Amino acid sequence: MLSRTAAQLFWMSRYLERAENLVRMLDVTHSLSLLPQSRGAMTELAAPLAVTGTLEAFSQTHAPLEAERLFNFMALDLNNPASVLSCLKQARENAHAVRGQITTEMWEAINSSWLEAREFPKRGIPSVSASSTGSRNARTCSAAPPTARCSATMPTGSSAWAPSSSGPTTPRGCWT
Repeated sequence: MLSRTAAQLFWMSRYLERAENLVRMLDVTHSLSLLPQSRGAMTELAAPLAVTGTLEAFSQTHAPLEAERLFNFMALDLNNPASVLSCLKQARENAHAVRGQITTEMWEAINSSWLEAREFPKRGIPSVSASSTGSRNARTCSAAPPTARCSATMPTGSSAWAPSSSGPTTPRGCWT
C-alpha cells in the first residue's frame, strides 16, 4: 500500500472519530449547561471551545457566549476547522481520494452523511434548548457509526483496514 493511501485512510478515520466525539461533547455540554448551578452555565459552555483550542477564534467572531452560537460554531461553521461539518467534509475528501481502497458501503455512508450534514446550515437550526436537540445530535452523530460498521466488514487481511482501525488506539497529543 502506498503511504499516501495509508495516510488518507488514517485521516478519513480520524476525522470521522473527531466528528463523533465533537457531537458527544456538545450533547454533554448542552446537558450540563441546563443543570441549576451557583456559578452559572458559562463554564460548561466554554468547555468544548477550550478542549478544541477554538476559544479565541470564537471570542473574536461570536461573542458573547451563548448555547445557540456555540452549537452553530462547533457543529456547522465550515470556517472553524474543528467543527463537526468541517470534520465530515475532510473525511469525505479523504475517502473520495481512496474510493478504490474502501468498501462501497463505507463510501456511501460517508458521502451520504456529508450530503445530509451540509444542508443543516441552509435549513436553519432550531433553538438549542428545543426538544429536538437530542434527535438533531443523533442525526449528526450518525456519520461515524455506519462507517465503523462498514469498516468492521473489511477483510482483516486487507491492507486498507490497518490505518482505519488504528484511530481509536492512537494516542492523541494534539488536534492535528
